[in-house]
Parts: sequence; C-alpha cells; structure tokens
Amino acid sequence: MAMRDTVPHLLLVKLSMANDEDEQSFKRMWEDAQRRFEQKTNKSLVQHSPSLDDVLKDLDERFNDGDLDNDKKRQRVQKVKRLASNVLKLIQLLGGIAAQGASVVFGPAAQCFCAFKFLLDIPARISRFHDDLANLFAEISTFLKVFKIYQRIEDFARVDVELKRCAHKLMILIVDICALSINCFSGSTFRKLWSDAKVALFEDDTGVKAKLEEFKTLINHQSQISDAVTLEHVLRSEQEQTGSLKKVFDMLNQTSDATNWKLQEINEELKDVHRDTKIVAKYVAASTDQKERQDQIEQIYKKLSVETNDLNYLEKAFDQIRGDTQDATGSWLDDIEVYKKWADLNAECDHPVLWLSGESGTGKTHLAFTILNSFMKRASSAENNSIRVSSAFYRYDRNEKRPRDDTVKYSLNCIAAQLAKKNTVYMKRLSSHLDSKENPTTRQKSVEDLFKELIAPPKKNDTSDITYVLLFDGMDQLSDDEPRQLANAVCKSSPSRVRILMTGTADTLRFCSGSTERGLDLAPHIHVLDVVEHNLPDIELFVKTELENCKALQGDQEEILWVVAKMREDLPRNARGNFKDAQQIVEQVRDAIESELTKEDILMIIGGKTLKDVQKLIDELNGSLKAHEIDQLNELLIWVIYAYEWLDEKKMEAALFMRTNRKPFVPLRKKVEEKYHSILQIDSDDDGNVKTKNYDFVEFFQKSIRERKVDIEDAENDPKISMTIQIDRVNQSQVQRFFWDLSGKVLLDKFQFTASTSGPEQTAKITANMTEAHLTIVKRCFDLLLNEPIPETAILGRYALRYLPWHLEDLRLEDNKESLQPAEKEDIVDSLVGLLQSVDTIEKHLVEDFLQFEGWLDGRFEVEVVEGWLHDSEATSRLRRKERTWLKQVDSEGWPFALKEIARMIARQWLCFSRFPAPSPFQWIDTWLDRMDQKQVQDAASAPENGGSSEMKSDQDQTKDEVGDKHVMPAKARIARAAAWAEKEAETTKNSLYYERLGHTYLDQDESECAIEAFVKAKAFPNTSLQVSRGLAEAYAVANKKDMAVKEMEVVIASLRSKEPAIDQANDLASSLSHSAMWHKDLGHTLEAIDYLREAIRLDPLSYQRYHQLLKTLLDSNAESEALTVLNEMNIAPAKELGLTKLQAMFLTMAEREPVESFESIFHFTRHRSLFNMILQALERTIASTHESATNSTVIQLRLIYGVALAGYSTQEQKVESALHQWRKGYELGLQSRVGEDWFWARKAASRIFNIHYSKAKSLQSSAEEMESNLTELKNLTEKMQMCSPRDGEVLQRVLATFYRSIGKQEAARQLLLNQMKSGIDLLSDDDPENDWVGFATIAEVLMHTGDDLNASSARFLSFAGQRASYSPGLTCDGRCNKPVSWMDSLWFCKICEDVQLHDECLTKLREGTLTHYVCGPDHDWLYVPSTVEEEKAIGEGNVRMGGELQDGKRLGGKIVAIKDWLDTIRENWGIEKYRANVQIEESKS
Repeated sequence: MAMRDTVPHLLLVKLSMANDEDEQSFKRMWEDAQRRFEQKTNKSLVQHSPSLDDVLKDLDERFNDGDLDNDKKRQRVQKVKRLASNVLKLIQLLGGIAAQGASVVFGPAAQCFCAFKFLLDIPARISRFHDDLANLFAEISTFLKVFKIYQRIEDFARVDVELKRCAHKLMILIVDICALSINCFSGSTFRKLWSDAKVALFEDDTGVKAKLEEFKTLINHQSQISDAVTLEHVLRSEQEQTGSLKKVFDMLNQTSDATNWKLQEINEELKDVHRDTKIVAKYVAASTDQKERQDQIEQIYKKLSVETNDLNYLEKAFDQIRGDTQDATGSWLDDIEVYKKWADLNAECDHPVLWLSGESGTGKTHLAFTILNSFMKRASSAENNSIRVSSAFYRYDRNEKRPRDDTVKYSLNCIAAQLAKKNTVYMKRLSSHLDSKENPTTRQKSVEDLFKELIAPPKKNDTSDITYVLLFDGMDQLSDDEPRQLANAVCKSSPSRVRILMTGTADTLRFCSGSTERGLDLAPHIHVLDVVEHNLPDIELFVKTELENCKALQGDQEEILWVVAKMREDLPRNARGNFKDAQQIVEQVRDAIESELTKEDILMIIGGKTLKDVQKLIDELNGSLKAHEIDQLNELLIWVIYAYEWLDEKKMEAALFMRTNRKPFVPLRKKVEEKYHSILQIDSDDDGNVKTKNYDFVEFFQKSIRERKVDIEDAENDPKISMTIQIDRVNQSQVQRFFWDLSGKVLLDKFQFTASTSGPEQTAKITANMTEAHLTIVKRCFDLLLNEPIPETAILGRYALRYLPWHLEDLRLEDNKESLQPAEKEDIVDSLVGLLQSVDTIEKHLVEDFLQFEGWLDGRFEVEVVEGWLHDSEATSRLRRKERTWLKQVDSEGWPFALKEIARMIARQWLCFSRFPAPSPFQWIDTWLDRMDQKQVQDAASAPENGGSSEMKSDQDQTKDEVGDKHVMPAKARIARAAAWAEKEAETTKNSLYYERLGHTYLDQDESECAIEAFVKAKAFPNTSLQVSRGLAEAYAVANKKDMAVKEMEVVIASLRSKEPAIDQANDLASSLSHSAMWHKDLGHTLEAIDYLREAIRLDPLSYQRYHQLLKTLLDSNAESEALTVLNEMNIAPAKELGLTKLQAMFLTMAEREPVESFESIFHFTRHRSLFNMILQALERTIASTHESATNSTVIQLRLIYGVALAGYSTQEQKVESALHQWRKGYELGLQSRVGEDWFWARKAASRIFNIHYSKAKSLQSSAEEMESNLTELKNLTEKMQMCSPRDGEVLQRVLATFYRSIGKQEAARQLLLNQMKSGIDLLSDDDPENDWVGFATIAEVLMHTGDDLNASSARFLSFAGQRASYSPGLTCDGRCNKPVSWMDSLWFCKICEDVQLHDECLTKLREGTLTHYVCGPDHDWLYVPSTVEEEKAIGEGNVRMGGELQDGKRLGGKIVAIKDWLDTIRENWGIEKYRANVQIEESKS
C-alpha cells in the first residue's frame, strides 16, 4: 500500500517541477522577445499593458474611415480594421491558453496588444502600407483560425503543456513580426525601401516573410499536438474502466512525454538550421544582384564622366535640405492655380517648367524641396499607387571650378546618374542606350541634344507610369548664355511625363524668357511662381521658430514680451519674403537687447531696411542710369508715390507723354523690368498698376526736401563781373593805344568766347520730394483740362478732374507753401482762374464719376482752393483787371459762385443732352444749389440788421439750415428748383428731350407720378424717341400700375419688332421683353412672362441673367419639367466664355450681381433630385475654371454659394465639412487680396464658418477637444481679418464674442469687445450729435453679442430714433417676404449672423423649417427690437426703457429713465469712467 501511494505522489512532484520549469522557460522566452523588440523599435513592451478594448478603440480612432472622401481608400481602411480586429481577438484567446496558472506574472496577450499598438501608430502617417498591413493581418488571421476551437474550452488548465508552449511561441512570433514591420515602416529600412524599387513588405529582407513561414510551421506543429492530445483523451476515456490500466497508461504517458520533448527539441534545431540556410541563400542571391546593379551603375558613371564625390555631395545636400525644411513650408501651394496645373500628374502637361522666382534668401530652394516631397508623398499614397516618381537635382554654384561651357552638360549627366541609381528600369534603359553609342561622351553635344538623349532614354513604353521630377537649383549662378541654353532645352525637349523645377532671380528669368537664336519665345512655356508674393505664411512660421530659439527673447519681462509681440506682428511683413533678412533682424534685435538700446532703436531695427540702405540704392541708380532715364523715372515716382489712386501702365505712359510731348520708343513695362526693377514693379495681380517695390522708397522720398531755388529778383545774389586795371610806369600814348585796342575788341571782335569743357556739369538726380511732386501733378492737370483732349493723354482726364483740388490742398501745406516760388504760385492761380471762367475744355473731359462724386463741391474746394489760393495776395498779384473783378464777385456771392460756369455747363448736360444718365448731372446741380442756398442763409443770419455778426454766432446759428437739407426738402421740389435755375441760367429749351430727361430724374428719385407727367409731356412732341415710351412704362411700373406699364412697353416692343434686325435693336428688344416679362409675372400672366423671356433669350442667347429670370419664373409657377429641361440644356450648351457651359456662366454672372440669394430657389427645387449633383459639379467646375480670369471677390462668392448649397440643401454625409472647406478657401483667398471688396466677402465666408461652429457648440455635438480646436480657428480667422481690415475684423470679433458666450466664457467675450464699447461711448461724447446714432448702434451690437439683451434692445431703439429724423430705415427683412421695413415695424435681429433681421412671420418659418432659403441656423438666438415710432410715443423724447424681463425674447415691464442715466449704468457695468468733457457738458445742461 505504501509503495502504491508513493508512485502517484512522485509523479505529482515531477509534474509540479516540470510546470515550474515550463513557466521559467516561458518567462525567459518572453524576456528575449522583449529585448529583441526594444532593439529593433526603441520601444518598450513592459511599460504599457493595454487591454483588448484599449487596442480596439485605438484601432477605430486611427482608421476612421468617416474622414475619407475616396471610396477606394475607405474600403482599404475597413479591410485593415476587420482583419486586425480578428487577429486581436484570436490573440486574446491564445493569451488565455498561454497564461493559465496562478504563478504566471506576465501577460502574454497584453504584450502582444502593446506591440500591436505600436504597429498601428505607423499607418496613420504612411497610408502607402495599408495594403501590406491588410496582407499581414490576413496571413496571421488565417493561421490562427485553427485555434477557434478552444473558444469552447472552459478550463485552459486542462490544455496540454505542449499546446501552451506552442501558444507562447506563436505570440512571441507575433511580437517579432510587429517589431520587424515597425522597423520596416518607420526606420532606416523604410528609407532604403523608399529609395530602392518600392519593394513590398513581404518581398524584402526585413525578415517578416521568414517569420511568417516560421509562424506557419508552428501552426502545423500545433495541429499535430492537437491530434496527439485528442488521441490521449480518447485513450483515457477507454482506460477509465479499470484503474490499474489507467496507472500503467500514466507511467507510459510520462515516459512518452519526455521522449516527445527531446524529439521536439531536435526537430526545432533542424528547422532553425533549415531556416538559416534559406536566409543565407536569399542573402547571397540578393548580394549578387546588388553587386551586378552596382557594377552597372558605376559603368554609367564612367560613361557620363560623373564623379562619385559630386554625387555623394548632392545626395548629402538633398537629405540635409529636406531635413532642414519645416513641415508646414509651402502649405499655400495648393491654393495657387499655376502650381496646381503644373503639379497635376494625371494630366498631360504642355509646359512642364515651373520657375520659382525670387532674390537670394527668399526660400526658393527649401520650397523646391517641399514640392519634391509632395510629389513623393502623392506617389506613395494609396489612391496614386499607379503613379511612380523619380526625382533628381543639381545645385549650381558660381564658384564651381569647371570649364565654362561644361557646367550645364555636367549637371545633366549628374541628373541622369541620380535617376539611374534610384530607378532600376531607367538604369537598364540608360545603360543600354549608352552601350549602343560608339563614343558616349557628352561634351561635343549641344545642351538640347543631350537633354533629349538623357531625359528620358528611348523605348520607355514600360515606364509610362513614371514621372521624372528634376530640380535645377540656382539658375542665377550660371554665367553668360548658360541659363538660356538650359531653359531652351527643357522647354523644347521635355516629354509629357517630366516636370522641371527651376529656381532663380527675376532678372535671370527675364533673360531666359527672351527670344532665343532659334526664334522660340520661352515666356509662354514657363510657369512662373513669384515666391515673395506668397511666402508670408512661411516667413511667419520661420520668425516664430527663430524667436522660440533665441534665448535673449525668452522671459516674462514686460519689455521682452513687448519686443516679441512686435516682432511677431511686424517682422514677417518687414522681411518682405526674405528669410535672411528676417534672421538678420532677429540677431540685430538680440544684440540691441543685450546692449540695452531704446524701444525706438529696436522699432527701427524691426522695420527692416533703413533710409540709409535706400539712399545707397538710389546712388547706385544715379550712377548707372542716363539723364533721360532719370528724368523718366522721376515722373513715374511722382505719380506712384503722390497720386491718390494707383495708375496702370496706360495712364503712366500718358503721364510720360505729357512730360516729353512724345511717345517713348521703349515700352514702359520693358523699361521698368530692365532699368527700374530695383525700385518699381508692375503688379500683375492688380490690373497692371505701377508701384514701388516696397514702402521704404515711399518713406525715403516723402522725407526728402525740395532744393531751394534762387529767386531771380534777389539783387544780392545777382551775377556780377568786375575788373581792375592797374597802370604803372607807362607813357600816355601807350595807355591810349591799350584803351583803343580794348574798345575795338568790344565793338568789332565781340570777344569770341568758346564754352569751357573743364568746368563742372549739371547732373540729373533721382528725386521725388513732396512739393515738387504735387506741383508737377497740378501742372499736368491744368495742361489736360485747359486743352483739347488728345488720344495720348485723354485717359488721365478723369484723374485730373477728380483730384486737382486734392493736390492744390497739398500745396497749401506749410512746408510745401514755403518751398514754392512766387512765380509758381502766380502760375497756379492764373491757370485756376482761367479754368473756372472758361469751361469748354472741362466739358470735353467730363466723366460721369465727377458728377456722381459731386466733384469740387466739398469743403476741400471751399477752404483750400477758394479761400486758400484765390485769396492769396502774393499768388493773385499778377491777375488782370477782368480776373480781379471776377474774384470780387466770388467774395460777395460766396465760394460756390466760383463754380457757376461749370454749373451752367452741367445743367445743359442734364436737360439738353443725353451723354450721361440724367440722374448724375442733376445730383451735381442739386448739391451746388444747396451750397449756394446755405451761403445766402448764412449771410442773412450774420447781417447786422438780424442781430448777428461774422465774428460771433450762437450755437443755433451754426447748425445746418433746413434749406440745404436734402432730407427736408421733397425730391420733386428739389428737381423743380434745379430745372427752374437751369431754364434761367443755362437757357435750356423745353422740348421732348427736356421732358424725357426730367422724367428719368423724377423716376430715379422715386417720384413716379411726376415722372409719368413728364414722360406724357415728352410724348406730346412729334417724332419722340422710343426711350420716352420705355421710361413711361417704367414709371407706370414703379407707381404699381403694371397693366399700363405692360401696355406702354408693348408700343416699344412692337416698334422694335418692325425694324430691321440689328445688334443694338436686338439688345433693346431683348431688354424690353425682359422688363415686360417681370410685369406680366407680377400681374399673374405667367405664360406671357415665360414666352417673352424665351424670345429675349433667342435674341440674346448669352444673356445668363435672363436664363436665371426664366428659371425663377418657371419654378415660381410650378413648371418643374420645363425648368428641368432648361437646366439640362444649359449644362450642355457652351457659353461665350472659353471652357464654360451656359449653366456655369450663369453661376459666374449672377455671383457678381446677386450672390447666394440668386440660386437658392434652384437649390431648393433640385435638392432631392439627381440634378442637384449636376448643379454641384457645375459650381465646382466654374470655380476651377475662373480661378485666374475672374476677380477674387467673384471666386469668393462662388465658394460662398457652393458652401450654402452643400450645407443648406445637400444630403451628403460630409456636407458640413465640405461646406466649411469651401468657405475656408474663400476666406483665405480674400485675405490674400488688397481690395476692400474682397475683405468684405472674406468676412462673409468667415461668418458662415462661425455659424457652423456655434451650432455645434450649442447642440453639444462637439467634444471638448474639438471645441477648443474650433475656438482656435475662429480666433485665427478674426486676427487675420483684423490685420487686413480692422473694420471687418470688428464684425468677426463680435461673432467670436458670441461663441465665447456659448461655451461659458462670458468674461472673455466682454474683454474682447471692451474697446468697441469704449469707441461707441466716445462717439456719444464728441461734439457731433449727428453721429450719436452710430455710437448707439455700436453699443447695441456689443451688448447683443455679450448677452445683455435688454440693454441691447434699448441701445438699438436709441440708434433708430437718432436716424428716424433724417433717414429711411435702410433695412430689409432677410426672409425675403418682400414687405417693406418702416420705423413702425418691430424686427428680430440675429445675435449670431452678421446683419440678419426678420419679421415675426419669417422668424416663425425659419424655426419651423418652412423658409425656402438658407438664411442662418434655426437654433440661433434673436434680439427683439420694438417699433421705433410706438416706443417713442410710449416713453417720450430724451428717455429710454431700461430693465424689465424677457418673455419669448420680448421685454415685459421695465422703467423709463433719462438717456444720461441709462448711459451711466452701461459705463458702470463695463468699468468705463466718465470722460471729464462729457461730465462738464452734462453739468452745464443740468
């Protein structure tokens, strides 16, 4: 019994010892695996223990297919996720098998999960390996599926130990595979794979394939163990019938186990040997191939005569520059149309050369390498896996020691050698091509022939998917004709699959672009990208990095923070696109801080180039330019710096003609580009305006002083000649003879002098001082306006008319006035009086905008021209008696009398001629009569008999008199006054044209009944113009007599139909039909309206506005099938604009006239139809095709429209993100411009972005991280807009404050708008009561956007009350209900959107979702403002309602207080102290 009990006990001890040994063995295996993993990846498995859920969550986040807009990419990512998820779950199962037992302290599955997490980090950055990952996971998943059977095993402790060992080994292999894959994807191996032939993951020597083979072997071994274990269980169940047989089986089984373990170890060793043999064989084969390839490359080097050291240098430079280039460099490239066309690898490229133009230090080289990187990344991306890219570059150096004629050819050889090393197919083709040549040397070949021969070799049909990107860096470093030779070669010889990058200065580009000896003008064949025009974001990033790395600029001292802030704000612009200048300024500021210089000194350093630098450049030009060139440059500088608007090439050529009275032989553009380019430029992006290179030149010349001229009347400085004759020891006859000879010389020979060549000569100098400039421009303006217009200079007539008083005012400035000579002042007054007395030539120069802008009727003409120049005793001393009499009359009648002759001329233009639209000359006459009436009233008020004096006037006398107030005198009375004066003074004749012009004037002033009366009188004359009937029809329509309007227009239509068809008559008929169609539609005659519009389109098939009118009419009348037909036809028919369909042209045309609103009926109609996608595609193509031809504002509006279509009407899943993308693009485009209109539309785009983020924040759809990201974007939008346009920036500030408030940052919102609040209160504290309503409006906006609705409503009421006396509301309901807005109406103001207000009914529709167009979000907050008239009646004048409570957005209750008390409350709430001046005013009032 004792011995029987001992046997099982010994077996248990042995089994226990075996289990301990197994666990220690497993532990050692894992420790080895951990070390291997860390060595290969530099990452530790033991510091992280993620669970299965953690890794699955990470998998979802890193492979978020919702962010992908490409179906192919989305399917690829989904495949990776599915396979990886399967593998992870099977690893969890293996972990359960391997980790059973209480003493196992390490988690095999957790370490596998950790390795997987590290692996998953890679594909998020390198999408190229999605396929490899999918294949890897598929392999592992396939092998592991055999373990699924163990999911039914409840107790892993009963699993055989060999099975556990196999599980451990499998999991360790998984960790090894992850390590090798990570090393492949992200380490040096990856770079090698990248540069070699894009070898796939399983075809390289990374070891992954070998490990998968080992993995497969283990799986097969596991199957054998499973079979043995299964047999064991079967035998055990049979042997359970007898205990003795079972014990024997156990002992045999134990012995068998030991034997199996030994055999297994031997088998493993054999497999290791076999595996190692295969690896060695593979390595030997690869080494042989590599050796052969290397030999072939060296042969190519030898045949091309390329030195290995040079190639190594280029390779090192390549890596270094790419490494030094910041990631965000060139982020703006995708917005540049010329780059996008050039960089499109999927399109044929007729002009493959892109020239990066800029001076040294502008970042051309780094930008070029950024472009190379972008090509490589695109080629490696999943959607471009059919495109391959090989790149090479050469860097020219002027100091390179090489034969002069060999540099370009040697660079082409180096380029070819680099391509051969990187591309095996190219290498073989090139080697074969060179072998076929008897003498492969390249020195005797031309550059063009060599380029054709090397790039790319012949017979490359099997490499049609390869694009060669070649960089020639530093073209300006080449000498003589080399740059042109190379440019000519690449432009003429580049295959379609080649892209050429060249960097160099603008001078070198001009040299290369000139006509070559073969007659090819290269300019059209080269895409040019001016780096300095676009690289401001790169400069900003560079400055930010430099400041962060400068130790002297670190710290929290107030002075340091001020310096850093100024540098961040000003330095990027002051650097003017030059990185070297920016870096130098940072270093100079650092030295200035260490030397403790003043703030003023530091500001001068930050300002960039100093006046000393400019003077040096001017001196160089003075030495290099000829006298006539300096004279020409001076004229250009005068107009560029001192003119009040930019002048383009044609206007500048007119100015030069006026200086010399002849046309220059050399075109201005060529002269600027070749001679004056260091100081002037012609802006290609801004209508060809001529400008200075930078503002330094403007500052330099504005600070220059006019050289004082010698006054010819200055007796002390008159030239004198004196002579002293000394007579010593001579007799009288000799003296007489001397004087007789002297007299003879004087009388007869006249002392024949010859000019001396030894004296100093007068040299021309570059100058543009302020006095000389304004005097010159004034002289030019007088020359124009006092003479008949001629073709060469007529283009400047408009400028002369509009800005002559401005320049006369500038000459009255103290410094300028002192610099003028008396004779110059007299000339000015002579010309001025002559111009005002004789206006025949002014009439010939007259333009409409002089009339519209009320030219010469402002205070500038009164104060500076009349009171300044015409009352200058020194300047008027030379006037004749007639002119002096006229001046006395001006004094007695008032300054407007000086313009009486011009007024008579304009009155005749108003009523006797049809040169200008009638309202324009009337507007000028009306304003002039106001000025005359004001002068008479002022004279009467100051007369002694009325108790007044010219020295002392009461405050009441100084206010604006009602006689001159346009808002008091009715329009018809004003027109009657002007007509009566014209009849008396201008001797107008009352004929048909007289009444027609009068009718159009009444019509323009909304006096429709008077207009009807005037047109009827005009029709009473015989042979009246059709314009009379047309005007009468329009007057009937305005008077809401649409039936009579239609009837009268029929007269016009019938007459035009009866005439011979001509272009002008066809246009008139089409216009008449369109007007009549609108009136028919209003009368409910839909069919007639549609017929008329179709006829108008037949007459003018390219009038896209009428197409739009027809579509709206069809949709409003529910003729949906006809509307669909028209839309489909327009989407096919070509437009007059090249490359556009009529549908696209309609989008373009209407975007310039009625943005967004024009198309919403079309969007609303098509939103649930397949046609909607066609509309979106047409919009997208319109934007793409007009990016260069259309104005920035038009492109921005098109993007606004596209975004609205997506956000408001699309059913796409990603519609909001797509809309945001369009609005962001529009915003960035607007900020790149320098035009106020573009900034306005950019602000509109930014407002749309704000709205989206606000809605997300309010609905709590955004996470905290996303909310912070949105806030950062909104702040950036606001800050950038403020830099361009502070006024537009203030609008965005208010919307940003609303966003702050929506996320609970109330105090931040108040701080953001504090300055705006102060500005509003300041307007209430000045001496101008007429702008108080603006101050209240500003306060209302601030209070509304900071959540103080009650006070915002009060401020809005005060603003409206201030306007009501003088203005109409000027507001419309944005619900497009067509209801007029009056001061009687109450309105709702959106607190989120800019300038959006609705009536009650339209707000209800918006909230219910029944409004048919996209105004703003239904979730937005609204401010209610009651009727201004009703509120004034309720509270009385001088009061305002304050407090109360809001119910459904409307105020209930509240107390009535004085405006002053209400303002005190606002000041107190905002912490703004009362201004002393305002306190005194209030105290005096009380």
